[in-house]
Amino acid sequence: MNNTVNVPSSWFNTSNYTFTPQKAGYWEFAASYDVYRNSESSLSIQKNGINVAVAGTISSVVQQIRKIVYLNGSTDYINVTNSGFNSNARSQNSLSSWFQARWVGE
Repeated sequence: MNNTVNVPSSWFNTSNYTFTPQKAGYWEFAASYDVYRNSESSLSIQKNGINVAVAGTISSVVQQIRKIVYLNGSTDYINVTNSGFNSNARSQNSLSSWFQARWVGE
């Protein structure tokens, strides 16, 4: 993911793919990724490098995940990761691979 829409671009680091909003409160995160594998696969949302939500399946196509998380507005960050074994190369595009953050409140 390398594009930002409707947030300061400084909040999303396209070098290490972390989202660090400078507004404290509860945030709703949603992500989708085409994580097809020949075996198990997973998609996770991580806060400060620790899983806060994980969705797993076998041979998934366009896995989706959603979670509400509190962030402190300065140092807390979010990553979305996928993993699996025996991956099949698939082209990614904005229809099947995206990340969304929405501020919910304090």
